[in-house]
Amino acid sequence: MPKLAATAALLLIVGSAGCAAGGPPAGTSTASPTAPTQQPTPTSAQSPADPTAVAPVWFGDHLAEGDCWNDTFDASGDFVYSGVPVEVACAGAHNNEVYLVSVIESADGSFPGDDAIEPMSDEQCDAGFTAYVGVSVEESPLEWFSIWPEPEEWAQGGRTLVCSAYLHAPALPNEGAPVVGSARGAGTHVVPASLPEGVPIPAGAVFDELSIAEDGSYVASYEMRGSVDDVLAATVAAFEQHETWRIVSSTGTADTRVLTISDGELSTSVTIHQFSDGVRWWLYHPAPDEL
Repeated sequence: MPKLAATAALLLIVGSAGCAAGGPPAGTSTASPTAPTQQPTPTSAQSPADPTAVAPVWFGDHLAEGDCWNDTFDASGDFVYSGVPVEVACAGAHNNEVYLVSVIESADGSFPGDDAIEPMSDEQCDAGFTAYVGVSVEESPLEWFSIWPEPEEWAQGGRTLVCSAYLHAPALPNEGAPVVGSARGAGTHVVPASLPEGVPIPAGAVFDELSIAEDGSYVASYEMRGSVDDVLAATVAAFEQHETWRIVSSTGTADTRVLTISDGELSTSVTIHQFSDGVRWWLYHPAPDEL
């Protein structure tokens, strides 16, 4: 199962432990392990009671546009090609969301080869991402990857190219961080599943990227309009309306403010900084020791 990842550039978050976003390993196309010998579970369109129904043998045939699915890992954290995707509800935490499924054409019915499929993947997945999410991959915190059949899977009837969106997180297994909610029409609105429960994000904050370290600590970066004072006021207002999290300290300069917030047990910090092109809002969790 070759996998091709989009190459959208990620900004490095200053002071973070590493950059982050989900899905099978990013990078150049790689071959999947041999398809399992066990028969996958029939899809809903193929009733097991129907003796003529044939369960799909190609991983991608289990997936349709709008399906959300999770990666499978082994004990060492490496991606495992299970043969059947682990489908989950998009409303809950998930690694990947299918936004495009297309048929791979072949004039004579033979496997076209990875070199022929890859350009088609680039074109269709990139355009499909914009149509489904509502913004281009360059504008979105999400990225995409594609999968298509191996020659052996092609010989068994696999014909689909599957494009999925995910949130990149290099420090995590398989380089993906789970998100909550569908990417369909989401634009730049992405909600990381690892966001501390109940932490209020100020009105007008647009999620940009997520950086996660192996110990689970992370930095969520947001873009906001206005001055540092405007963003500080919006941040204070958001926390004043919350029952659990409270701002316990505030320090900084004219163009940088650092807030320490707590729910009584956990300590998190927010850094607001003015750049020439706007204000950036970072949520550090847990709060760095030096703060």
